[in-house]
Amino acid sequence: MPHGQSRTLLTAFISSAHLPESWHDLYLMLETSSAALIGLLFVATSLHLAEIATEEIYRLRAQYTTLLLLITLLEATAVLTPQLFRILGIECLVINLWGLAFPIMLLSRAIRIPGARGRGGFSVRRSEFFMARFVVGIAGAGRSPPAGTGECMR
Repeated sequence: MPHGQSRTLLTAFISSAHLPESWHDLYLMLETSSAALIGLLFVATSLHLAEIATEEIYRLRAQYTTLLLLITLLEATAVLTPQLFRILGIECLVINLWGLAFPIMLLSRAIRIPGARGRGGFSVRRSEFFMARFVVGIAGAGRSPPAGTGECMR
């Protein structure tokens, strides 16, 4: 591809309607808080490694919480990255399909653990909430770009 065409393509790729400032701030806050909470969860998990290693429900909960925070971090990063709406939709679709697997996996594994519904354990209602969240994310990923915003977002 000649240099002029690649420059035009790059300009078209990143020039677009801006993400409204309030939404930009929200996604920036989600991204930074998720990263900070992942770090804190890592420290807390390290401090209570013996309990987490011996209790399967605690291990599942630590894995699940880390993965939910990672999904929030990935989605916020995708939204803040200058890119085509279609690319953002594909990224959000993949992230939410991947995310939907976690509550389903947790539900199937936690049901088999005796006493899993005790303190610090498992909640069916929480799993249902997260499954609904990922289904909404999947539906939203297939939505067309807002009118008047063009094909790109920044």
